Order: sequence, then C-alpha cells, then structure tokens
Amino acid sequence: KLNLLVNKEIQNQIKDYIKSSSLYKSFKNNQGDSYHIKGLDGYALSRLIELVQRSQSNRIIALVPTEEIAKELYTDLSDIEDIPVVYFPSNGKKLYSTPSATMGEYAQAKALSQITQLKQGIIVTSLRAFSSPVISKESLSDLSLTIKVHDNFDPMALAQKLSMAGYYRQ
Repeated sequence: KLNLLVNKEIQNQIKDYIKSSSLYKSFKNNQGDSYHIKGLDGYALSRLIELVQRSQSNRIIALVPTEEIAKELYTDLSDIEDIPVVYFPSNGKKLYSTPSATMGEYAQAKALSQITQLKQGIIVTSLRAFSSPVISKESLSDLSLTIKVHDNFDPMALAQKLSMAGYYRQ
C-alpha cells in the first residue's frame, strides 16, 4: 500500500512538473502545431503526450528517433485506459525493397487498419517506420475483412476472397 502511495505521489509530481514547463505552456497557447521535444523521454514523455492528447479532439502522432524508443513509449502509454494507443512498427526491410509479405509488413497492415478507424488517440512510431512506403488506404480497405461474433457472412464469398489473396486449402 505504501508503494502505491509513493508511485501516485511520483506521478503527481511528474504531472505538476510537466504542467509548469515552458513547453506545456507553449502548447496551451499554440494548439495544433507540431512540437519538437528535447530532453524529455521515458515515462515523463508519455505523460506529456497523454496531457496533450487530452486537450485535443484528433489523433496525435508521436514520432521518435528509433524503433526501441517507440516500443518503450508505446509500453508507457499502454497503461492509459481511456485513450487508444496504436504502435506503428517498422517492417524491418530496406527502403524501396520489393514487397514480400513478411511478418513486419503484416504488423504494419494491422496497425494501419487500426489507425484508419482511430478518430482520437495516440499513434507511436519511429522515423524508419514513418518514412517507409506502405500500402494505400484504398488497397488496405479492399483487402480488409472484418468478421464479428454472431455476424452473418457468406462462406463462399469468404473462400473466394481468401483464394484471390493467395490462400489455398490443404
């Protein structure tokens, strides 16, 4: 119980520090701009991004230098229950290499699908992932299929769509 109180006190001190910072004051005066943040990382950065998101009615993109930092920031932001957070990973391929259906490309496609449905929330990504070519929104929409529990669907149409995508029955 003491540990929980100490953690809550630390969180409150971080939030108080962020709210008193010149960056936060600048943000409050110039909402909608891009911000370049230096010297703030880890948990403190995640709390600043949370505060910025709470004052916005759209999506926030947290663009960080490396994939490792992006993963850590995503982990720090994932404890926020009422704000959706999407991690957009790098596909791990060299720039301009040919598509080859790697696990990285599937992870990107899944994240892009989540992002297209995201009206408000936080998108965390690295420079490498942000600068790599991705599938077009139209192609992603054409290739996406959502089936929910208790929904009616045509199994033959599903089989045909899977067949056209290159899947086959063994």
